[in-house]
This record gives sequence, structure tokens and C-alpha cells, in this order.
Amino acid sequence: MNLKPYQLGQIDEFELQNTSKEDFHTKVQPIKEQPLFHLNAIPKKIIAITIMLTILGITFLIIGLLLLIKQTSNYDQYLPLLFIGILMTIPGIYYSYKIIIFTYSRSRQEQEQIIQELPIDY
Repeated sequence: MNLKPYQLGQIDEFELQNTSKEDFHTKVQPIKEQPLFHLNAIPKKIIAITIMLTILGITFLIIGLLLLIKQTSNYDQYLPLLFIGILMTIPGIYYSYKIIIFTYSRSRQEQEQIIQELPIDY
């Protein structure tokens, strides 16, 4: 490579010129795609917990709302049921969404990123 200096205002800049002939004969080799993970990469325990959290959370929310609508005078009794339902539904739906995205992802990098976000202890 030859560096030819020239001035542009007050700053010295250099123009790179490639003089080697080796770069013209190099071949670009395609990157081999790694195979995708199957759903078996996520432990069945994690899938079961996310389904359980989602179903129980929605059930507690429905029961709490129905009891709250029927008896509005005793709302203090049903607020913990609603609160627990919300606390169970949010992570259940979030991790269920992540597992669904994992199954439909098209690259192994996306799948690895999703696996790292799941609460899996190996």
C-alpha cells in the first residue's frame, strides 16, 4: 500500500491505494449456516411453568373480577386475588411469547439470544 499525502485545509489526509495483486485473486467463501435449534433445546419444565403461570394467572383474574362485580361491598377480600393474578399473568405471557418467537425464528443467533433471556439454569 502506498500512502500519498495531500492537504485539505489545515488537516493532512492520506489516500490509500492498494498495490498488491493478491487481493484480486482471493475468493469469498460462503459462511455455512448453522442448523436451528429444535424446541427440545428449551427444558420441558420451563414450558410447563410458563403455561401454568399463564393459565392460573388468567383464572385468578377472572375469578377475582367476577367476585368483585357480584359483591362490590367486600372488595378488600378480592384485591389480593386480582393482584396475584396480575403477578402470575405478566411473566407467564411474556415467557410464552418468547417461546413462540423461539419456535418461529429463522436464525440460530436469534434462538441463542432468546435462550439466554429465559430463566434456565444448566
